[in-house]
Amino acid sequence: MTLRYQLVLGVMIGSLVGTANAFDLFGAIKEMATQSAGNTAKEAATQGVVNTVKGDTAPSAGNKTPEEAPASKALTVTAINPEDLSSYSNTVVVPTVYVKLLVQGSAFVSQQGGYQIGKSSNSVKASAKYKVVGIDKKLAQDIARRAYDDCVAKLRAAGYTVLTYNDIRERDFVKTAEREKADASWGLPVESSRNGDETYVVAAPSDEQMFVSGANGGVFNQFIHWGKPKFTDATIIIPQYTITAPQVWGTKEASYSTISAAIGTEPSMQLRSAAAP
Repeated sequence: MTLRYQLVLGVMIGSLVGTANAFDLFGAIKEMATQSAGNTAKEAATQGVVNTVKGDTAPSAGNKTPEEAPASKALTVTAINPEDLSSYSNTVVVPTVYVKLLVQGSAFVSQQGGYQIGKSSNSVKASAKYKVVGIDKKLAQDIARRAYDDCVAKLRAAGYTVLTYNDIRERDFVKTAEREKADASWGLPVESSRNGDETYVVAAPSDEQMFVSGANGGVFNQFIHWGKPKFTDATIIIPQYTITAPQVWGTKEASYSTISAAIGTEPSMQLRSAAAP
């Protein structure tokens, strides 16, 4: 079956950019729930301490439709510890911020056989495809811009001198840095999940701040040369956030005489990961 997920624009804005400290690298990462109170991203980082964002446990589903998203693997939220920076420099440069937003995906699950003799050849399957409606380039970049401004403000409040993109944009290696090309369908660069069942748009505060990443240097690819940073007057920081909505998963069950497979959905928004390498 095909599941089309309608995401109300106002709900996403309220959940992402309306939450006071949703992108706070030094304060608490507070609840980012949408209108239905599903799974939430709990308090995850204070003063740069690495904590874990935990999901709720998935319900057991025979022929019942699951009501909550399943437990995911522990996800580490890496924040900035000011003490780690003090030994290098009191000046930091934040050229950009990257926010990844889930825009489409699919789920599949199958269950083979039961415990009853002669029934092992039976199988059931369930699948779903979904697409998030309402995320466009302007909204995604607005979210990234809010995250960027919040990061800079918190670093300055912690006592650091912060160089923003406007401060470094005229440097030669910044002007010649390669920028990512936008996907024709989404107007922004896109990334697929490791197993290919989810598609994300990747937003920066502006097109100019969407730098090409690389296998070796990662997000710092355009700012290193021969393993050395091009910035010699500041420590470089590039925060990254991955946000998913809706939550879609598969569940299966087998007993002595019955087997079942089902697709669960939940419209809540989750902060899947946040890092500031």
